[in-house]
Amino acid sequence: MRRKLKCYVAYTTFLYRLLGVVLIPCVFWILCGILLWSGNVGGGQSDNGKIYSFYFTFNAYIVLYELFTDFWVLGGCLSDDGKGLRYFKTSCGGVEVMRGIVSVDLVRRFLYCMVFPGMIFLCTGWKLSFVMGLATYCVIVGVLHGTRHFDGLQRSTGIAILAQAGMVLVNFINVVLVSLAGDGAGTMLAFLTVLYGALAVALSRLMVRRVTARIQGREV
Repeated sequence: MRRKLKCYVAYTTFLYRLLGVVLIPCVFWILCGILLWSGNVGGGQSDNGKIYSFYFTFNAYIVLYELFTDFWVLGGCLSDDGKGLRYFKTSCGGVEVMRGIVSVDLVRRFLYCMVFPGMIFLCTGWKLSFVMGLATYCVIVGVLHGTRHFDGLQRSTGIAILAQAGMVLVNFINVVLVSLAGDGAGTMLAFLTVLYGALAVALSRLMVRRVTARIQGREV
């Protein structure tokens, strides 16, 4: 994993790592923490309305941010031009290096998608937040399979904005399913966790295969 991390650091710019990976996410988490611990969101299951509103509002930002900033990392890598991949095609170890870059990028996105739900759970005890975090990761990676076919920032941004609707729909369905389960809410939570966990692994592995296959001149 250390070698993969070195590949990721070498590939991304210092400014992106400083702003996109550290500063902006930390400011976001601090803001969320302040709102949660101030008691403005609600401290238990009896105040689900505030929790839902808070989660959907801030989660929309997470989806937009992750999709928008991808333009400066692997944006356009699945396009016909293969943005940023020409160098890797000329190297014998290019496939392994890119596999490391994509893997670290996916792990980072997963961790960032789960930090927000973790904060909500610690402050409110809302167990569904973890399921919704997994679902959000699946939506982000699923959309990346499409946006990485485009080189233009404007088009990618438009798709990122439209992805908000998909994120809201998926997580709304999660809330409805758990609510309808009644006494079987625990079983439903476990089922959704396994479902989205398996989907997250499948989408991630497919992304790695598709990007590395592009370097090799193949389609997956």
